Amino acid sequence: MTSLLYRLFKIGAIPAQFRPVLESEGVRLLEEGIPVIVTYRNLRSPRRLSSFRRMRQVGALALTHQRILGTAFHQPILNLPWSEKRLQQVEWSLGGEGELWAAFEAGLFRPEWSGRIEIAFRCTQASRAFTMIQYEMAQRR
Repeated sequence: MTSLLYRLFKIGAIPAQFRPVLESEGVRLLEEGIPVIVTYRNLRSPRRLSSFRRMRQVGALALTHQRILGTAFHQPILNLPWSEKRLQQVEWSLGGEGELWAAFEAGLFRPEWSGRIEIAFRCTQASRAFTMIQYEMAQRR
């Protein structure tokens, strides 16, 4: 499911500064150059006001023994250790064919924001990633 942008220009690859960290933590799952869809619903922030906004990007998803990392256009959009308490408040689900969804209240990570953020990672290992996330979260409850 890698995009043409990834194959030609490596857009959607894990940023270089994260690669050594991920390797030291033991990469369990890595998908790069995948479609990432970020949806904002009823978003209010100091600079934005939007009832609905959807952005299609190219990014990556990595799971290690220590963290989950999701990126879009070389920027981290989720970078949380499994021990992070806020991770328990993220709703994880499987969407359509090969989609891993994360949904959460915007104020969970940015207190000055309100609304809902939904992130869809379209990857070949979505069901495996979902199982791993559920297992890791159950271990920390």
